[in-house]
Amino acid sequence: ASDQISEFLIKCLDQCLNQNFFFFNKKQYTQKSGLPMGNNLSPLLAEIFLSNLEIKKLLSNPTIEKHFKFYKRYVDDIFVIFEGNDSDLNNCFNILNTLHKNLKFTLELESHKTLNFLDLSIEHLGQKLDIGIYRKPTTTSNIIHFTSFHPLQHKLAAFRFYFHRLFNLPLNQAKYNAELQIIYQLAAQNDYPLKLIQNLQFKLLHKSEIHNTTSLSLLQVDTPTTYQVLPYIGEFSHSFQNTFRKYNIRIIFTANSNLNSVLSHTKDQIPLIDKSGIYKLNCPTCKSSYIGQTGRKFSTRFQEHLQCIKNNNSSSIKSSFALHILETG
Repeated sequence: ASDQISEFLIKCLDQCLNQNFFFFNKKQYTQKSGLPMGNNLSPLLAEIFLSNLEIKKLLSNPTIEKHFKFYKRYVDDIFVIFEGNDSDLNNCFNILNTLHKNLKFTLELESHKTLNFLDLSIEHLGQKLDIGIYRKPTTTSNIIHFTSFHPLQHKLAAFRFYFHRLFNLPLNQAKYNAELQIIYQLAAQNDYPLKLIQNLQFKLLHKSEIHNTTSLSLLQVDTPTTYQVLPYIGEFSHSFQNTFRKYNIRIIFTANSNLNSVLSHTKDQIPLIDKSGIYKLNCPTCKSSYIGQTGRKFSTRFQEHLQCIKNNNSSSIKSSFALHILETG
């Protein structure tokens, strides 16, 4: 039974990963190599592939084991504490680039005893590391403006992230204070009320302190929660949300159309006639209509209906719409 399940799952994966088509400049293409962008399975399978490669080929390599004193990877960014000379470094780098024909690594060394990794600035101080927060030179203060027509949860999401990072990184007091000042400057530049950000800070700080000082988990009530997604329509949405919360229904709001969705059309649009789905055909001589469904192109299915009418053979017609047209004249 387990073999049958495995075989079934492999077939499903093969179908999801290999039946990928896209249009560019009005031409249809099929992806031949790699995982498709936008496919929900791609991130998971890429992580499984890299983890397997690390365990079986990289971290078990004697040369790598000897010189890699610390190794951490986040998606496709890797941080390594290396011990050895330049020759050893080049040797290990060559090993990395021979792990797989489709994987190519680049190397960035610390500069002035500092290396930026993700959103961290890591400074090498003898036998210890000093952590700071790194922002790219292109970083701007553009976040959702407080007056924007978005749910409050969406507006505060960025600040939740900033405070969570601040409270959970081992920053020294000077860097902690500097980051806190940046957060409040960002709030002021986007017209967020000072009291709102202060309340959020103290709430998240209290939650972080509880989490860091106790191993007890919060009491969980075994009441199932239902989630529903609705468009955000303003103040009424909040009272609507509170009402449904009493019945363990959590409402998740989505923002309405923005300028980007209206003005930006970077993908080739597939003509409606080349899509599939549910369609409706109206009789030209009466008020009757036919509703059908097809998994192929509408143009293909419409052509079949027309062909049945042209054949004019009621005994072999497989189209109810064509049969109706022929019977009613």
